[in-house]
Amino acid sequence: MSSTNANENTPIQTNEQQEILFIKEQINLIWQEIYSIYTQLGKKYVAYVAENGIIPEMDSHQLLTLINEKNLQKEELENKIEDLLLG
Repeated sequence: MSSTNANENTPIQTNEQQEILFIKEQINLIWQEIYSIYTQLGKKYVAYVAENGIIPEMDSHQLLTLINEKNLQKEELENKIEDLLLG
């Protein structure tokens, strides 16, 4: 490969690397949101048990739906990284 071609490819690789870093940051934020949701679930569970002394039948459908949505977003981003790496 000539030096001209190598120089022409460098910005593309750098842009791809920047995009991958940006996507990884988005994935990290999604993980933080998922962790926060799990924390909310845990706090509600512990508060209920402490208050009532029994294991609850909690309606956590909304939070679980939100976790599923976040996991789908994360998977889409991970697939995008894979596509970028495969070129």
